Formats: sequence, C-alpha cells, structure tokens
Amino acid sequence: MNDLVLRVQSQLTGRDRVLLGWLYDHGVGTSFQLANALFPSLDFGQRRLRTLYRLDERVAALTASRAALPGG
Repeated sequence: MNDLVLRVQSQLTGRDRVLLGWLYDHGVGTSFQLANALFPSLDFGQRRLRTLYRLDERVAALTASRAALPGG
C-alpha cells in the first residue's frame, strides 16, 4: 500500500469515519447538516470537511496516476 494512503488513513478520526459512513449510506449531505450533527460549530465542521476533501483529492490523483501506468 502506498505511503500516502497509509498517511491519510492514519489521519482519520472516529468522527471522520462516522461522517464518511453517513455519506456512503446517503450519498450526500450539506456541510450544515454534517457540521450540526458531528461538530461543535459550523466553522469547525467546514474546516474539517475541507481537510477531508483535500485528502480525498490527493488519493484520487495518486490512483489516477497509477492507473495510467502500464500494468496499472
């Protein structure tokens, strides 16, 4: 497994895993809904969502670059 993927996994909190589970089950949620349910404030929730989104972008870019390699 790639170091980046392992690093991303190590940065996920229990609350992140709950949030990702909800998104997996429901497919969508607004930042207000997620922050209201899981975080102490909308601002804090939106900051964490941005961080998770950036982590997801990095993993997606890595996956895409690996798929473009011969035999990937």
